[in-house]
Amino acid sequence: MSYAYVLYRQDYDGVEIEGIFDSELQALDWYEKEYGESPDDAEGLRVERTTVYWD
Repeated sequence: MSYAYVLYRQDYDGVEIEGIFDSELQALDWYEKEYGESPDDAEGLRVERTTVYWD
């Protein structure tokens, strides 16, 4: 068992997954490089940790 961090944007139309990362910091750094804005300024942007189970 390990963890993954899902970066997603949620609005009235639903949820759009931006990516799955190894850490919260990696997800937020990626967002800033990809979009050129601070993740703090992005409306509806969230990072959540989820459990990953391997068979």
